[in-house]
Amino acid sequence: MSVVVGLCQITLHLPGNRSLKGKRQVVKKLCDRVRHRFHVSIAEVADLDRHQRACVGLAVVGNETSFVHSVLDTILNAIDEMQLAPILDRQTEILHYDEQFAQDHPLGDQHADGWDFMSEWEDD
Repeated sequence: MSVVVGLCQITLHLPGNRSLKGKRQVVKKLCDRVRHRFHVSIAEVADLDRHQRACVGLAVVGNETSFVHSVLDTILNAIDEMQLAPILDRQTEILHYDEQFAQDHPLGDQHADGWDFMSEWEDD
C-alpha cells in the first residue's frame, strides 16, 4: 500500500481588482470550478488581505506519483485556460506514505495536538 499526496500552492495576480470583495468573487469562482471538475481540496491559503494577489492551495491523493503529477499539471493548465487570473508562481510538493508509515502511525494514536483520531467515532 502506498499513498501519494500532491500539494500545490499557486499565486495568482488580479491586476484590475480594487477590493477584497472582487478578489473573493474570483477566488470563489476558481475554487468552485476546480473542485467541481477535479474533485480535489482547494482553498485560499495566504495573501488574504491583498487585493491584487491570491494564493490558493490544493491537494491531490493517489497511489502513484505519476498520477498525482498528471492531475496537478492538468489542474494548473485548466486554471490557466480559465483566464480568471494569471499564475505568478507555483510550488509543488509530493509526499509518499507507505505501509511502514501506517504501522508507525495507526489510527487511534494520540498526536502532539492532543487529538485522538478514533475518539470522533467511538460511541459513549
